[in-house]
This record gives sequence, C-alpha cells and structure tokens, in this order.
Amino acid sequence: MKNTTVFEAMSMVRDSLISESLTLFEAQAPTSRTQQPNAFSRFINSGWGVAVICFLVGVSVMTGILWAVSNTSTVTPAGTDAPKGSEKISELWATEAPSEIPTEEMTRPYDPTEYTEGLVMSVINIGDQTIAEVIAYLGEKSDVIIPTEYRGYPVTTIGSGAFDRDNKKCDIISVFIPESVTTISNSAFKNCTALKELHLPESVSLIEEYAFWGCGNLETITVDESNTYYHANGNCLIETTTGKLILGCKNSVIPDDGSVKILGFGAFYNCYELTEITIPENVVAMEDQCFYQCYNLSHVQIDAPLTSLGERAFYACNLTEIDLPDTLTTLSQFVFDECENLTHVTIPSSVTKIHSNAFNECMRLAEITIPSSVTYIGHEAFSYSGLEIARVEADVISLQNAFETCEVLKILYLPETLEKIDINEFYHCGNLSTIYFGGTCAQWEKIGGMDHYTAADRISVICSDGELTFVSDPIESQ
Repeated sequence: MKNTTVFEAMSMVRDSLISESLTLFEAQAPTSRTQQPNAFSRFINSGWGVAVICFLVGVSVMTGILWAVSNTSTVTPAGTDAPKGSEKISELWATEAPSEIPTEEMTRPYDPTEYTEGLVMSVINIGDQTIAEVIAYLGEKSDVIIPTEYRGYPVTTIGSGAFDRDNKKCDIISVFIPESVTTISNSAFKNCTALKELHLPESVSLIEEYAFWGCGNLETITVDESNTYYHANGNCLIETTTGKLILGCKNSVIPDDGSVKILGFGAFYNCYELTEITIPENVVAMEDQCFYQCYNLSHVQIDAPLTSLGERAFYACNLTEIDLPDTLTTLSQFVFDECENLTHVTIPSSVTKIHSNAFNECMRLAEITIPSSVTYIGHEAFSYSGLEIARVEADVISLQNAFETCEVLKILYLPETLEKIDINEFYHCGNLSTIYFGGTCAQWEKIGGMDHYTAADRISVICSDGELTFVSDPIESQ
C-alpha cells in the first residue's frame, strides 16, 4: 500500500507541474499565431524552461519505477496456494548477493536480513499476523542462509518441498535455520542427499512428515538445548514429549536411556551410509519404513520387546542374517522385501501372521521354517526368493501364491490342515521335485493336488498314507 500512495503523490506533483508550466507558457506567449514558435523557443531556452523539463523527466522516471515495484509486489506464481485462512500478498525472488556464512558454529547471522541468493520468499497474512515463508530455493550455492526476517516480517516457515532435490539447481551441504523459524513443512528438505549437518534452533516447534526424508549423507544432528519440543541424542532427532525418534543419520546411536520409545515413520529412510544399528530394550514400537532402503545396513541387533517391525521396515537393506525377538507376533508386509543378501532368519514361535511379500525377493534365503504358531501366510510371502527347502509347520488352511516363482525350490513341507492352494501357488517353481504333505492322499486330491499350474516336469507328493506322482503337462509348463 505504501508504494501505491507514493506513486499517486508523484503523479499528482507531475500533473501539477505540467499544468503550471503550460499556464506559464500561455502567459508568456503572444496572441499572434505567427509569433508562437518564437515565444515557445524563448520559453524552452530560458533557465525556467530547462529546469521544468528536467524535473518532469525525473518525476516520470520515478513514477515508472514505483509503478513497476507496486505491480511486482502482487505477483503470485501459478500453482502456489496460500494456506487455508490466509492471504498471500507477495512473492518475490531474493536476488541480493549474500555475505559470507558465519564461521562460528550455527550462530545467528550478524544481519537478520542476510540470506542466500536464489531463495524464493512469500509474505502471507494469517488472521491479524503477517509472516514470511521460504517456498523454494533455486540458487546455485551449496551453503544456504535463511534470513530471520524478510521485508520486515519474521520468517517463521520453511515451506513444503522448499529444498526438495527435484526443485532446485544444486545439492545443499549446509543450511542455517534462524531462530525465527517455528515450522519445517512436509518434504521441506526431502532428498537433500548432500546435506551433512542439521541444527535446529530453540524456536522450532513443528516438523512435518517427510521433512528430511532421503538425506542419506547426514553426519550430525543437533538441537538447541532450550528447545522444549525436540532434542538430540546420539545424532538422533527425538520428539521430546512422545519419545519418538523422527530422524536418524549414518552416525546415529539410538539412546538406551529411555528417552526413545518409538522409532518413527521413515526415521532412517534411505540412510544409505548406515551400516549397523542396535534397537535398545526401551523401544516399544517401530513404525513403517523405518530403515527403508538403507542399502549398506548389514547388522541389526534387536533388544527391544517389539511385537511388529512395521511395513517395509528393512526394505532393500543389506542384511545377511537377523535374530527376531520372541515377542514378535506379526511380520508386516514387505518387511524384508528385496533383502537380497539375507541368508538366515529364524521366525520365532510367537509369530502368528506373516503378511504379503514379507520375504519377497530374498534371493539368498535358501531355507525357512514357518512355526506352528502361524495361522496366516499372506499373498506371495516368499515369492521370487532363493528358497530351496521350505517347511510349513503352521496349521494354515490355505496358501495364496506364497511360493510363487521360487525357481530353485526343491522340497516343500505342507501341513495336514491345508484345504486350499491358489491356482498359481507353484507357478515357475521349475525345480520343485518333492512335496511332503501331512494329510492323506485323498485329502491332497480333494485340495486339487497338481491341477494347480507347475513348471516342474515331475513331482512326488508323499502323504501320510502313500505317495502320489504327478507329471506336468508340457504345454502348461511353457
């Protein structure tokens, strides 16, 4: 509004001067038409005429500049929405050259308006409060300073996806978060794979989901000691009131002092430099995707009395073996999916459910025993694995393609409680030669036996009262 008022004032001055100049010119000019050029020339060549013309030119230039600024301050790029209940009043490129990043460790900038070139800022009205938000970074510097204030308004929010790798030109290595920031929004620093250190000031009170997902090179995590919402311990970022570990890094050690109760959703997501971790006994829950795509995680020690590991908890990790706690009741879907180097795992007798794709594509897992405690085996639970021998001691009544495409499976043990086998149960099990069935031959034939597709040439089904031999149809085997 200030720019518009000045613009109007300058326009009024200009119009007034033009009017006065014309009046002066008319007063000096003769009435004869033939004498008008001489009178005009005399006015122009006079000191008064030159002064008026120069002043009018200056006023016009300033008016044009103010017009441009007043229009720029209201530009809002397409596709950027203001928060509900707020009004976005400006959105500009921050293009001034920054000064050097302070050498003192994570200190407040010497100038609260100091920032890194390429930040895109937004000024927003929320009720009776006006704040500034970082909505993007398109600069080329890898060390970033976020200002404390912008246009006189406090910078309180780092917006959703502001530093997402897909939305910027370079990989940031460090970022200064000022004490004015209270909120770090969804995916704010997602996939910042070059980010090495993170320090949160006292002011931060809300960190939304995915805020630091995929920051696989993080080495240190610290929080101002005065922050009452979050704290750091063992290079872990912990929500103080809930005891939830929301972010870890390659140097994390989960504290065993009781401060951590929950391993949060995606806490170590894509932390590809993490090689080992111990989950202490004070942890009572582990949410989904906790160690998702920790490609170099080869050793996990679970001392915690967990009942579930969460979906995709160890997806695509480099585990070779793992001892599961005897408190575990559920193996969630995709929990060890694509753990291609997993060679040994013992399923404890406390487990009652193995959900779909739990051991999918565990290519080096050669043998498995499913204990009698298990009552449910999900769809494709062991599909595409390297199993050669599988013992199903569980009293399950059906199999849902649990061993589909186990191409090297040779021997399979099935319980007498089995009543149904999915039509693709032995699909692409080309080396399956022997099935040991706990029930009778009549039970097997009632199940459907080898009416179910198999790529094996010849299979022997050894039942409790005899042996059945099945030769696959060569056409069906193709």
